[in-house]
Amino acid sequence: MVSSSTKRRAVKYAAEEGLGSSAVACRALGLPRAPYYRVSRISDKSMDMQKKILRLSEKHPR
Repeated sequence: MVSSSTKRRAVKYAAEEGLGSSAVACRALGLPRAPYYRVSRISDKSMDMQKKILRLSEKHPR
């Protein structure tokens, strides 16, 4: 199973490389167009917290 974020990156790549429009790429990958165009709602504070957690988990692996 491929995540939605991976599909969005694939659609962006296909559109930037001129392989077709984003709508065609979304259809080919089975990704609805709305999630592709939707802006992330993650706040800056949440992003900072996620980065801190990742750094700590890399610093202190189990």
